[in-house]
Amino acid sequence: MQSIKIQNEGSKVASTSLRSEGNPAPNVPGFRLASSAVVLGAALASTASTWLLLREDAPIAGLATANTLLPSLRSAVLKCLVISVALPCLVAGLAWFSHPRERARLTSGFERAARLSCPALLIWMVPALLERAVWDDRMLSTLLAFGLFTLGLERSLRVALPALFATHLATGLTFARRIPSWLSRFGPISCVVIAAASYATYTGYHSILQHHRLYTSAFDLAIYDNLMANGIRGDFFKSPVLFGPRGGNYIAGHANLVLVLYLPIYYLYQHAETLLVIQSVFLGGGAITLYLFASTQLPRVSACIISILYLLYAPLHGANFYDFHWITTSCAFQFLLYFAIARRRYWLMLGTLLLLFSIREDIPIGLSILGAFLIASGKRTREGATIFALSVPAFFLLKFVLMPWAGTWWFADLFKGLMIPGESGYGSVAKTIATNPLFVFHSLLESKKIIYWLHLAAPLGFLAYRRWGWALVASSGALMTLLTTDYDPTISISFHYTMHWVPYLFGVGVLALNRLEQEGTWWRASALSAVTVAVLIHSYHFGCIIDPEKFRGGFGTVAFRPLTAEESAKYQAMRELVAMIPKEASVSGTEEALPHASNRAIAYPLRMWTGNADYLLVAKRTLGLGNTRKGIRQAVENGYGLLAQKQGIYLFKRAHKSDKTAQALIELGI
Repeated sequence: MQSIKIQNEGSKVASTSLRSEGNPAPNVPGFRLASSAVVLGAALASTASTWLLLREDAPIAGLATANTLLPSLRSAVLKCLVISVALPCLVAGLAWFSHPRERARLTSGFERAARLSCPALLIWMVPALLERAVWDDRMLSTLLAFGLFTLGLERSLRVALPALFATHLATGLTFARRIPSWLSRFGPISCVVIAAASYATYTGYHSILQHHRLYTSAFDLAIYDNLMANGIRGDFFKSPVLFGPRGGNYIAGHANLVLVLYLPIYYLYQHAETLLVIQSVFLGGGAITLYLFASTQLPRVSACIISILYLLYAPLHGANFYDFHWITTSCAFQFLLYFAIARRRYWLMLGTLLLLFSIREDIPIGLSILGAFLIASGKRTREGATIFALSVPAFFLLKFVLMPWAGTWWFADLFKGLMIPGESGYGSVAKTIATNPLFVFHSLLESKKIIYWLHLAAPLGFLAYRRWGWALVASSGALMTLLTTDYDPTISISFHYTMHWVPYLFGVGVLALNRLEQEGTWWRASALSAVTVAVLIHSYHFGCIIDPEKFRGGFGTVAFRPLTAEESAKYQAMRELVAMIPKEASVSGTEEALPHASNRAIAYPLRMWTGNADYLLVAKRTLGLGNTRKGIRQAVENGYGLLAQKQGIYLFKRAHKSDKTAQALIELGI
């Protein structure tokens, strides 16, 4: 009896699935057979032609970008296409003239084969999408094709999956019921925790190696390292790296109040490496809090998959490898906020909100949009009203009260192209948005901004853009990125600005997957499968895990390998020279040198100020930045002398005489 019940359940679900996937074919004699034959032929043509091109080692990049293909091979492909389409049609024609009972059986078989073959219709796109040269030469068109491929794969899987599992569903249900309850409950979260720990270890290790290669910068790693060092001394938000000898309060630039909470951790190991590890741990930990939220909306296995895809998501990796920024810690807390909202944990929601407000002044903008969405949706109205009521005043207090009190900074100039001629500041930008939306719309349609948005949305199958409310929440990051003008880092996935988007895209993506299962059986599985393929392809090209050969973090590429002997020697030389600088002495350093000596009260970037510092720490790679050479020359004229030199790194001391100073300047090209 139990076996009959399971079989009936499987048959019921399978039949429901087949009926729910799209509109059934008209029951016209021959139509089902003919349409199935055409689909099967097209799938066979797609597969066979792709196999032929790969077997003959055809230049896929040249074919996709320059239409270059040997005439003989092109003729062979054309013949392959014709034969592939004609063969199923011929067999279908013969089946039509068979006995009616046999014809019905063959029609049913053809129809099932056509359904199963639907994903093969897109195989011809895969070699080009896996070819890096295609992306490099035509980024916009390739990203558009990639987005269409993802959507097409999802739609084809909606047709194929019911046909694939219809006859095996009862067996699958029986197997699922035999899985121990403890494994089904704790297995997915265990996988996520292991994946998160692996990600944090991998990215943290390579972030530190990047630092040891001298490829981190005064702007921005030395800024935060120096802030933490001053915080340990009780000089909260004192930032000589940012403001130079004139002094200034860092809050004028960003309201990263949260750094105070991390001072005990930094106290244990007062070096820039601590910040890099914190960044990787929190980005990896975001997978765990995402799982907590996703498991309230999806089955545990689906929640596990989407959490692991978050770790593979290439725009996350760029933020991880551009020095350090506090906004990268927001993802973990934002997913925790979503969990608190879903579970109606009111006090957890309030605590998480306050923590998010302290991370950066513009985070409340996105949260206020989220609150308005929850109110408008009629779901979690109380939570939405609370979020909105707290986020709006928090933004205005941080941005227009606290930060102006601390001082002024140049970040409003990121939106300079939207300012009214003769005016400046955020108020002028707001006037333009309100009075000239067409001008703003033209600004948003720049090709590089469209490319940036496609990098973010296409790998996730545009899940967040299938309803207007979702789209508004998911696009809250546009206010801090797409609206900027003439500043490329804000619209590049190699920088931390992607963190304005990531928590919303994944959060709304989870809601979209939940909704898809309600709209049709197998729809969620189809979408999740397509997104998995898309994230893997995109991460292969632009991420740091699958194939990081050309991965970019910040302004340069990142090497995922151990230090070479030369790099190790140079880093050791840097450590020895920094050890010669007394802890309480001031230092001015070149862009790549300063992060190794910024854990002190006074540190300046040499490209902007010497600041009459006690020591100058000079490495060659960034001598051309700003006023670096000029600053070194003036410092020597004012009495600085070479104290030590190792592996192309130079340490000068104020009021120090050395007969090797002139030679050092020659070696530096000054």
